[in-house]
Amino acid sequence: MFRHHPRSAQFWQWLRRLWQMRRESQGGYATVETALALPALVAVAALGLGAGVAGAAKVQVCDAARTAARGASIGVPWRGATGVAVKINSGGQWVNAIASKRLVGPVLPVVTCQASALKETELMMGLER
Repeated sequence: MFRHHPRSAQFWQWLRRLWQMRRESQGGYATVETALALPALVAVAALGLGAGVAGAAKVQVCDAARTAARGASIGVPWRGATGVAVKINSGGQWVNAIASKRLVGPVLPVVTCQASALKETELMMGLER
């Protein structure tokens, strides 16, 4: 059904030479791929590091708000943490503490983490110091 064509051997030789030339000419592709991929990897690493710093700041701010609200509810002043600003609103039987921290990075934009805690004053609940 299929006949052997006289030019088929030439075609396979041509294809083999083309494949060898292609394999030999790939020396610069690794450099180009590295030059394109390296900035993307650095950007992903910087964003991951920034997200980790923001997460740690959020935990610190939440802890500061909770501690300040607890201290204000029993009448003990809150001394503060480094870089965390706390505003305490005590009116009536509730104490509201709002803590915030501003993060400024060399690469990432300015981010402000904020948390609030609401606590009932313990003197109103019948507890004494």
